[in-house]
Amino acid sequence: MNKKMKRRVRIVILALSVFLSLCLTGCGSKERVPDSYIDAEIQYFIKNKNFRFLRIEPESYSFSVEHSPDKSMHTDNVSVSIDFQFPYGTATYFANGSYQDMRNNDVWDGSIHIQTTPSFSLNEKKLCTTHEMLGATITVSSLDLKKETITCEYSFNAYVHTGVLSGEYRQIEGSGTFPLEKATWSYISNRAAYSFTIAYDGEETTFCISPDYGLSLIHI
Repeated sequence: MNKKMKRRVRIVILALSVFLSLCLTGCGSKERVPDSYIDAEIQYFIKNKNFRFLRIEPESYSFSVEHSPDKSMHTDNVSVSIDFQFPYGTATYFANGSYQDMRNNDVWDGSIHIQTTPSFSLNEKKLCTTHEMLGATITVSSLDLKKETITCEYSFNAYVHTGVLSGEYRQIEGSGTFPLEKATWSYISNRAAYSFTIAYDGEETTFCISPDYGLSLIHI
């Protein structure tokens, strides 16, 4: 076989390889909804601020999809895990949905439902800093999520009752180690992982810890 013939054979083999690859890829994509559809749903979720109590947009996000295609019905049921990265940790949302392959126009119809109760992962090192909020400054020197304790210095303005119908604002200052409580109240469970309470002069002020704002004052 001369060089010219060998070259023609190589070209034919290459063309067949590409053709088969495209066919196999096409068949696979028909069984599963493309990730671009899931990504579009997540971007819509962010832009419309459907975070309930997570109050800022994430710095970044990633997601993974588990597919359950039904070849006979041309459907794909999906389970999605979405990680939103914030300055002080990660909020993980879960979603599920179903898509139908509209075979006449090569488009998938469907959507996912993103649950609005996330799980949280906090970055202990990043949280060990000074947190400024309205009327309060908290400097965290230690955060131990295994022992569920926080050690900090604090300074905040608070209303203290001096009588049944009287009171005054005072500047509360001090330091200490406080137990962390998992955020289970309906008021904060969707936006915070933990809360801790500082007691003074017969009063209490509660702060929450979240991946978006770090520390924030709870107003009830």
